[in-house]
Amino acid sequence: MSEDHDFNANKIFFGLLVLTMLEVAWGIWMPLPVWAVRSGLVIFAIWKGYLIFTYFMHMKWEGWICKGLIAPTIPLVAIVLFANMPDTSFNGRLQYHVGDQYIDSTGDVVGIEDAAATRRYGDKRFLDEQKEH
Repeated sequence: MSEDHDFNANKIFFGLLVLTMLEVAWGIWMPLPVWAVRSGLVIFAIWKGYLIFTYFMHMKWEGWICKGLIAPTIPLVAIVLFANMPDTSFNGRLQYHVGDQYIDSTGDVVGIEDAAATRRYGDKRFLDEQKEH
């Protein structure tokens, strides 16, 4: 890495601070449609990520070998996101939503409410009886 670069961390920090304040203002006080608010927040996040990556990680002054080693991470992250998308996007169509299921002693999948009733979790009368003893 070349040591003849001009880098001022305070300028980048205050730039990130201003972007964060704009992000909060954009998300809270701008009377825009939901798609515009979300798109703006994504743009702010990419902009802040670029500043952090470029200056705080010193990628602006690295050679092509280091940048080339980091380049495959973007497609790998996309692959992981798109590979998990069917599991998360169709959660509402499942009989037992992810995180709301329990496998009982017979191996059957039951809803978390049935499992709680079986084990008497959240049963106020049962809890009161336990406190008395």
